[in-house]
Amino acid sequence: MLKNVWQIVLFVFFFQTLQAQNTADTTAYIEGFELTTSEMPEINLNTAPRWWEKFVTLNKSELNRLQKMKERAQATSAELKKLKKLALKKESKNNFFGMSTKKGVVRSKRGRKITADKFRYIKYDRKPPALIEEKVFFDKKKKKVVVSEKDFLKDSKLLHGDFVRTVNGFVVEQGQYYLGVKHGVWERFNVTDSSLIDKRTYYQGFLEDSEVTYFDSKQTRFKEIMPVHNEIKDGQYFRFHPSGRLAEKGMYKENARVGVWAEYRDTELYRRYRETQYAKDPFDENFQPTIIREWDEKGKLTTNSKGKK
Repeated sequence: MLKNVWQIVLFVFFFQTLQAQNTADTTAYIEGFELTTSEMPEINLNTAPRWWEKFVTLNKSELNRLQKMKERAQATSAELKKLKKLALKKESKNNFFGMSTKKGVVRSKRGRKITADKFRYIKYDRKPPALIEEKVFFDKKKKKVVVSEKDFLKDSKLLHGDFVRTVNGFVVEQGQYYLGVKHGVWERFNVTDSSLIDKRTYYQGFLEDSEVTYFDSKQTRFKEIMPVHNEIKDGQYFRFHPSGRLAEKGMYKENARVGVWAEYRDTELYRRYRETQYAKDPFDENFQPTIIREWDEKGKLTTNSKGKK
């Protein structure tokens, strides 16, 4: 009988020792994280912050992620639906630069040549970027793509988003528009063999490679914007007065001035000063630039000639 009692006592002692050892091991590590307390943390799944937020050192990005998880867990069903709706809207293929668009297609035929323009246009009226002369519109009434210097055209919407032009099914030009002006990478291809002819990068109508000079060291006041592509002057040119008002604008092509160039006075009223006609072909050496219109300081037209065409 006594022997059995001692066996029971030894068994209880051994069991208590083993339990104490297991408890010590558990208090030292929980899922690989060393704890700073000698007691088991009290884990309550219904309380916040959770236990691992007390003992685990997290970096800033991880804390932000956990905070978003916490906010999402506490959000109501209505808020979750709203978040889902916004996420779907953001990922929509109809949105470009945060604005909703519609799809448009215009086809034209001349002999055996069939040209098709596939594009997106803005659903509502928005003002195009300043200074850029040529804005591209979709004339919904005439069912055609038109280019204009105006900011708004009746029955028309600014092109905004992807643009692809094909000739007889072959892509000849592609890029994106931002409120009627070229934006991002634009490419032109040869219709016969689809080889790349030209590739340019724009930012809201301006060539990304343009040479820009300023009046001040902080670069807050533009002095001149010279369009440059592959070290050749090609595109819209701008010159400004020290006040910030536009002084001159025109087009370069192959290092030569082409078309009509306009000059402006540094005044609030009667700003128009002079328009000069240059050759349409940059290689036309026989064309002499001609002043076609000129205004005095009171805005009166003093010269009005069509010049040479």
